[in-house]
Amino acid sequence: MAGNNTGYLKTPNTLPKPFAANPAAGHRQTICRLQPPRHFSGSPMPTVTFYTHVTDLETFACRLAKRAVEAGCRVLAWCGGAEQLATLDRQLWAFEAESFLPHEIWLPEENPCPTEPPILLAEGETLPAADSSLVVLNLSADLWSDAPNTPERVLEIVGRSEPQLAAARRRFAAYRNGGFKIEHHNMQGKA
Repeated sequence: MAGNNTGYLKTPNTLPKPFAANPAAGHRQTICRLQPPRHFSGSPMPTVTFYTHVTDLETFACRLAKRAVEAGCRVLAWCGGAEQLATLDRQLWAFEAESFLPHEIWLPEENPCPTEPPILLAEGETLPAADSSLVVLNLSADLWSDAPNTPERVLEIVGRSEPQLAAARRRFAAYRNGGFKIEHHNMQGKA
């Protein structure tokens, strides 16, 4: 697997690898190795990656969060409501028996963005003023180009239903109009 340069794992449950993780590192790295493209001015160009036709949103979010943390990134999983947040919280505790994904639930209306742990779970009526270096796993219908601090990296996880796909198409157009670099992975039959 380590010698695979195609960007994809060749295993059941194939998952595109958006992160340049170092599997030999036995600890969390301090620098996120996921580098956004740069504008000609030198400032980071925000990037959004759409993962569409995902069967189990929360399990897929756990897999992406694990990859991001292994790459040294901090993650904000923005959920579509309290029920989804509770489901994701439970799944992160039990995601893999041999590993642990340190995380906590953040209440952005009550507290500033914590600097630890590497994975934050949150939901709310309005997008928080989170650190723009956080990798946002968006499980909601919210549009992160409208956030108080535009994140450098957004991962949009989209289900298979027509209403979910239609909402994702609208977000795709809004991100494009907002100057985001856009990537897409169709996960049909893979996740």
